Amino acid sequence: MYGVDAGDHDLTGMTNAEVAGFYRQSLFKVKKAKGTGPTKFDAQVMATAFAVYVTNAGLAGTTGSQYGFIVSEYGVGAATFNVGDSGLAFDVANYTEMTVMDILHATNDQTVEGALYSMDAFLRGLANEVYSGINEGGDI
Repeated sequence: MYGVDAGDHDLTGMTNAEVAGFYRQSLFKVKKAKGTGPTKFDAQVMATAFAVYVTNAGLAGTTGSQYGFIVSEYGVGAATFNVGDSGLAFDVANYTEMTVMDILHATNDQTVEGALYSMDAFLRGLANEVYSGINEGGDI
């Protein structure tokens, strides 16, 4: 989503402060064009990606534990979540159980130059329901 193929959204090699600055200036302050889905969707996806990162001991060590995250070998990325009636957003049948990491990978597969779901409002709306559920579940 935000790697070498992401065009202006390439975060490769950035420091944590630079990534935060990118989100603050480039995504969170920018008003989405009408018809591109929920404005908070990009934040929902990145929150999930950050949660996967800080809860995976192999990726972030135990740093996340001092902030209340439960850190384990695979972290929240190994947790499963039922996509409900949003299967189309992840190219699976509705009500499929997927790992959080697989959900992120499916979103990445439908991202073009950093534009999640190529800004398709319908797919972004479906995916936002799932990411909202993951982030608001509070089990991280």
